[in-house]
Amino acid sequence: GDGFELNYKSAIGVAKETTFGTKATSTAFVEFLSEGFKRNITPLVIPAINSQRAKFKRVLTTEDVDGSLDMYLDVASDGVINIIKQCMGGTVQSTLITTGASTHVINEGDMESNANTSTASSMKGLTFQVRKGGSHVWDFLGCRVDSLSIKAENGQPVMMTAQIAGKAGSISTALSTTITYTDTLPLMFHHVTIVNADSVGALAASGTAETFQTFELTINNNLAKDQRQLGTRTRSAIPPGGLDVSLKLTQRWDTSTAYDRYIAETPLAWAIRIVGGAGYTIGSAGGYTTLSMLINLPRVYYDPNMPVVGGRDGILNNEISLVCLRENTTASYAVKFTVNNATVSYP
Repeated sequence: GDGFELNYKSAIGVAKETTFGTKATSTAFVEFLSEGFKRNITPLVIPAINSQRAKFKRVLTTEDVDGSLDMYLDVASDGVINIIKQCMGGTVQSTLITTGASTHVINEGDMESNANTSTASSMKGLTFQVRKGGSHVWDFLGCRVDSLSIKAENGQPVMMTAQIAGKAGSISTALSTTITYTDTLPLMFHHVTIVNADSVGALAASGTAETFQTFELTINNNLAKDQRQLGTRTRSAIPPGGLDVSLKLTQRWDTSTAYDRYIAETPLAWAIRIVGGAGYTIGSAGGYTTLSMLINLPRVYYDPNMPVVGGRDGILNNEISLVCLRENTTASYAVKFTVNNATVSYP
């Protein structure tokens, strides 16, 4: 402890695993605000009766890898998009718009069968290579996203937080490749527009914009994290459970619209559009399109909501919680991401 390591020298690499729990070399790195990756092997002091008052045997039992990652929403970062892709668990349909600009539709799936083509390999999990400080690197293998949240508030970049569960971890010697980052800025609060419509078809056409102060979208995969077998300390599998999608909004109270929608049990289709402005263009010859993310929620219900008077000064605000369900006729999904960036595809 006489020496020291500096936080700013830390780095996190992200790589697609085609075999669950087998290390993949990190070629994409994410800029982050904080991380909480840990390998834990649970100790057990043996409580056997042995004619003495004090216990004297100790063993190590099950091994867990868990972590958290807080970062800004940089849709130009392949590391960020691969985290979202693994969370969604499905295919990514990519369309080349022009040289240097593509659109990617990220779909729901089972985290197992998600290859985009017959010649591609499915993403079974992620390898995270985490350098804590400037020297010590840990490899975290077989990682899947338990929950993911994307949120925005006034005056701040759009944030993304991922909670991770993994199979195994070990200390390594160094990062596998040279660290590089994108030159693009994260998407900002003033790039956000939230619209709704009676149906997902009408939503695609336009939608009605409403005014909010914050939003937070949460995707919970409910991973089955205690799947084990004899012969190994590590998790043998981390299958996804049921998919839960929720949305929280903060809105100034001026009409009873949100309350009326809750009472009437009226579902709406919602879209969160995060579209970069000047300086966010991509593609050849100065940019044919713009770095952006579209989040489609085709069947959304209001949960109970009413404004609360909290003091003499200030204005009334309404904290609105919404549950996002699968639309079972036209859309057949609960949440879908569409991203524009310079990457050709995510096979």
